[in-house]
Amino acid sequence: MKPTNSTVKAKFYGIGGQGIKFLATTLGNVLHHIGYDFITINSDYDTIVRGGKIEACTTASSKSINSPIVEKADFCVILSDPGSPIPSATYIIDSSLNNIVTKDDLPNSSKTFYEPFLHNENALPPNMLVLGFILNKMGHKIDEEHLVELLPEKNREDNIQAILHHSTPKGD
Repeated sequence: MKPTNSTVKAKFYGIGGQGIKFLATTLGNVLHHIGYDFITINSDYDTIVRGGKIEACTTASSKSINSPIVEKADFCVILSDPGSPIPSATYIIDSSLNNIVTKDDLPNSSKTFYEPFLHNENALPPNMLVLGFILNKMGHKIDEEHLVELLPEKNREDNIQAILHHSTPKGD
């Protein structure tokens, strides 16, 4: 079903090496495949390749996008200490941060999910687990055939398995 008159904004906080840019880009590609006509992806990161802070934004819309900067998100993903996260309708936080990032630290928090993305029992790629979780919360399901088309060959099978881990849309 093609989205009409809708916009989805996501903000990601992490550190270099967690695949934050890949997550933001892949979310954009999947949302374009689902039917959003306009996609912007923006990232900002330290000069340190691994271990430096990184933030990324993805915006998908059925109409033209005025700015690639996300100041209020539909989904805010936190995989490392974000400092001061932006307001968001939904926060998705790695459960290892539950003592660092509490609900009191989150502006305008309506829904908060703590999930074991970084230290999951199946050793699946955390960034793609997050992608599957977001698609699930949006109520979108994407099949393996389309993921094969959208994902690069490197680590494709692990990435697909991680995305499909949360593939059945569920209520909150």
